Amino acid sequence: MEPQPYNKDRFVNRKEEVMAVKAALDSAVQQSRVLAFTGPRGSGKTWLIDHLENEFRGQDRIWCVKLNFESLRAETRNEPDFVRKVLQAFANALAAITGKIEAPERISPTRWGEWLIQDVRRITSEKTLLVLLDSVYETPETCLNALEDVFLGALVAENRVVVIMAGQGTYPLWRSRELARASVIPLRPFQADDLQELLEKRNIQLTVDWLTDWTGGYALPVGLLVENPADPVAMIEGTLTHILDNLPKNSGLPNPLRFLKDYMVLAVLRVFDEDRLEALGIKRPEVSQLIDQLLQWDLAAYQRDMRGYVLDEALHYLWGRWARERQKERWENLHQSASELYQKWARDYQATAQFWLTENAYHTKQVASLAQSVNSKLTQEVNHG
Repeated sequence: MEPQPYNKDRFVNRKEEVMAVKAALDSAVQQSRVLAFTGPRGSGKTWLIDHLENEFRGQDRIWCVKLNFESLRAETRNEPDFVRKVLQAFANALAAITGKIEAPERISPTRWGEWLIQDVRRITSEKTLLVLLDSVYETPETCLNALEDVFLGALVAENRVVVIMAGQGTYPLWRSRELARASVIPLRPFQADDLQELLEKRNIQLTVDWLTDWTGGYALPVGLLVENPADPVAMIEGTLTHILDNLPKNSGLPNPLRFLKDYMVLAVLRVFDEDRLEALGIKRPEVSQLIDQLLQWDLAAYQRDMRGYVLDEALHYLWGRWARERQKERWENLHQSASELYQKWARDYQATAQFWLTENAYHTKQVASLAQSVNSKLTQEVNHG
């Protein structure tokens, strides 16, 4: 199930983010500006980048260039390959908006980057250059560092240049001051007002509560469910399959649905580590390999305050919602087992008892919410009968 292509008439939310870009453009005459929009998969980063292009391309005194690092690195073999593809794409974009380009192609990446910076200085003598870069943080850090060395680091140091980056994953260790000090803006899920605006724009007879319950307010599933509200479970399954199908080509994940079923405990636990996964049924050698893969795929990150690893926010919500519908009995049993585990650990480890009791309360609440949902459905069936 592929994401819906950008449609300006269906774009909602992100008013604060658009205003942040406008403010950066207004101040770019004095200095460069770098903004980074981050968020989990399906949070609307690509739509935001597309919307910014639609909003600002063609405006007086603004040049606009948009590149997608995911598509550029799709066929690259190494860092130099990636750098050359980005330089070529940037050069082509400049040529398209200015009608000519002065940088020659058949030179070293370092020299080519220097020529492109000269082109940038020429076209920004009277206009501001807005550079939109999508799928940045999904790109290997070695590729980003190589690009920074020959071009990106110099680009963001130029006055009258605004660089907007978007992506999910680990924020790279940039070496240049401007990139290291970029304003990082997390994209939040859609709120009730945003969803109401979307439903009114589309003239769709759905309730905000229903849409929030099935999607968590994440942009990708919201867009898909609004298009086809008849089968929300199939929509979630399709979204999850899309996420897993688009992992790196060497991910070694032949069957996404099998993965969702085998490792459902990841959708149950709020936070996990080797001990918790092993206690809930995954063998120790497999546990270590699983966590390594999740980190490699940028599907999880370690959070010190949570004492473990946390799954990608959108993936966790949708996976849990899918499991609750498709694997209801197992979903309930896993929550019950987790609740009992944390209750035991609270007794055994007094120094951290409050932390384990908090996790116990979360899982107890999840089991209770399922029972409440079942009772509500039974009541509705009786009343309609």
